[in-house]
Amino acid sequence: PGLRAELHKLGLAADVLEADVSIAAEVQRVVDFAISRHGRIDALVNNAAIGPLGTVPDTEEEVWDRIMAVNLKGPYLCCRAVLPHMIRQGGGAIVNLGSGAGWGKPNMAAYSASKGGLHALSAALAYDHFHDRIRVNTVIPGGGGIVSGMSLGRVGGDMARFGRGAPGTAVGRPATG
Repeated sequence: PGLRAELHKLGLAADVLEADVSIAAEVQRVVDFAISRHGRIDALVNNAAIGPLGTVPDTEEEVWDRIMAVNLKGPYLCCRAVLPHMIRQGGGAIVNLGSGAGWGKPNMAAYSASKGGLHALSAALAYDHFHDRIRVNTVIPGGGGIVSGMSLGRVGGDMARFGRGAPGTAVGRPATG
């Protein structure tokens, strides 16, 4: 049905834009749209991520580069684009979606490295922009193994594969809440 149709059915409205967060010009286009439509940006949530599984030896360089581009460069570009507006208006909030994998998880080398970098980037942003009244936080939802679009993608969309040995939690089963 699509997001717009779902929102309409619920009596809600939203601007729905598509952009590749790893491309500065596309990020800037979205920020420019938000400023022209709303006049300010009070918050940024960096939630775009990809997470192909793999160890260092079996992760192709192109896959590594794409994970870093989306998961780490994307938040950098988005923050860089909104920070001047937040500074000028006297504050704002940035929320980065991290992961427990940021401290390392098996078969998630590139994803773990990207999320570890995001933890460090968030801390640096918080220090650098504290006096600009910009709050920067990293949220780490759940404990891994949560049934989500990304985790379903890792098992080919087959919910039956969420059992013993499922990627995510240490005990190999999905988290339920």
